[in-house]
Amino acid sequence: MCTTGAYQPIAYQLRLENRRFRILSEDSENGVGICPYDPSDNTTAILVERGNPGGLPALYAGGVTDFIKADPIIMRPDLYNLNNTLQVRYVRTLRDRNKWLNEPQFVGSFDLGDHVYFFFREVALEYTNCGKKIYSRVVRICKNDQGGQFILRSVWTSFVKARLNCSIPGEYPYYFDEIQDVFLIGETFYGLFTTNINGLTASAICAFTLSDLNKAFWGPFKGQESKNSNWLPIPEVEVPNPRPGNCTKQLSMQAVNFISRSELLMDKAVSQQFGRPLFYQGNCLLQKLSVRADVSGQGDLVFFAASNTGVVYKIFAWPSRSSSDPPRSYVSTTYLPFDDGRPIWTMLLRGQTLFLGTDQSVVQINVETCHVYLNVDLCLYDPYCGWDAKTNECVKAIGNRRVITFADIDLFSHDLEQAIQLKVGDLYKYEKVSKISGSSVTLKVEYKLHVPGTVTWTRNNTVVSDERHILAQDNSLIITDLRKSDEGVYVALDRKKRTVAKYLLSIETTKEQIEQRWMKKFDQWCDEFERYQNDIRQWEQKCNACCEESPLSNMVPGIDGK
Repeated sequence: MCTTGAYQPIAYQLRLENRRFRILSEDSENGVGICPYDPSDNTTAILVERGNPGGLPALYAGGVTDFIKADPIIMRPDLYNLNNTLQVRYVRTLRDRNKWLNEPQFVGSFDLGDHVYFFFREVALEYTNCGKKIYSRVVRICKNDQGGQFILRSVWTSFVKARLNCSIPGEYPYYFDEIQDVFLIGETFYGLFTTNINGLTASAICAFTLSDLNKAFWGPFKGQESKNSNWLPIPEVEVPNPRPGNCTKQLSMQAVNFISRSELLMDKAVSQQFGRPLFYQGNCLLQKLSVRADVSGQGDLVFFAASNTGVVYKIFAWPSRSSSDPPRSYVSTTYLPFDDGRPIWTMLLRGQTLFLGTDQSVVQINVETCHVYLNVDLCLYDPYCGWDAKTNECVKAIGNRRVITFADIDLFSHDLEQAIQLKVGDLYKYEKVSKISGSSVTLKVEYKLHVPGTVTWTRNNTVVSDERHILAQDNSLIITDLRKSDEGVYVALDRKKRTVAKYLLSIETTKEQIEQRWMKKFDQWCDEFERYQNDIRQWEQKCNACCEESPLSNMVPGIDGK
């Protein structure tokens, strides 16, 4: 547990006893380098239980060692045996070397295999000749690294750093340079990136595989001859063998010199999976990320991304047929847990519950929201849900075999409308409507898919727009004071030029037409009433027969004992 301690950071160890935490006061220590000086500092730490020197659990942390933030650090504190004897001295990044860490803002750290990975954003030294620029980075460190000798005493010898490339490809790629959060599933890192907040705001989610990270770390290094020189790849002949980043314990003097004077920056950036973002959104600053994989067992991904204005986006990555093709991403829904637009600083997904932390409170929301989806496509955009074609409702899909889910929709052979239509039938009903002259009628849009924006109504292929034809807020068409000239075929077209409603309207104007219409309606009422009476008679017969056969009828006394 960390405390800022009024600019005197303290790290406590807690022990869980009888469902309560107890502070081990004898183990409390100086938290410099582990805990932040300022609550708003972006720091990270991870407890690594295996693979460390001496087989001891160890804490790896990224932060700063002074309150003016002039000495950023990635460190592993001293490791002690159970008898409190020192096993291994602390190891850290080089002091006062901005070529290793330059004003970093840490967002995450992970234990994977033989290495610990740190993700952060920092001022890019390789860009400073052209101004100030923020780049996203990943650092890899070997767990068995105990530091070197001479000037590398208690200094990482396996430290290597690479840029993360999250961008929309093109002749002039659009870069999302500032990583805000990162999440690990298996051997894939999912990063949340933004553009610079001083420019046009946009956010993106990019994926990076472990193999792509290793490919960059085993590529050429980048450096400059002098302070004013261009940054260029370092020739392989100048790189010592074994090269930095290798988890070897033996270092040559050539390696010591290379590490001490080099930036240990890789020339090639880490490539994003599929060559493009999994999702991006303009005019939105997302800053926290949680990921759930394989909710439905069909290879899906669900991203929960929280913005600086208190909005939580639920994003569904519809899996592609081939592992080499990117998924299609859709915003399933948005949650607005707060009324005042407060920023969300922490987010944790546990089971079906998402926990959100702000400066004022902690709240929880249920991520299963199937009941809010009124259309088939919106329901299928959520892998937690499925469409019940019998009841025309969106319900929970897990454990329900009779519902239609996204996995039943073939988007590779058909477009979305055609694919859904093959499963649920017609997406709208062509209805014939008959009304009396002088009355009014409402033609509703009951399309089974979501209709964004407003629709355009036509009568016999001509757009209707006069005082008697009113477009309601729900896109229904209200026609008042009906006349014979209002007869025809009415069609509603959405922005995609899809037919979302269709009616054949006829107007009854003669006395005979009106009488025939009411006689037909009267006959329907009579038939319905006759069916009702038959049901009543059948129920009475069954009830009487049941009462006559019951032995209890002889046991219940009558009034006055009769």
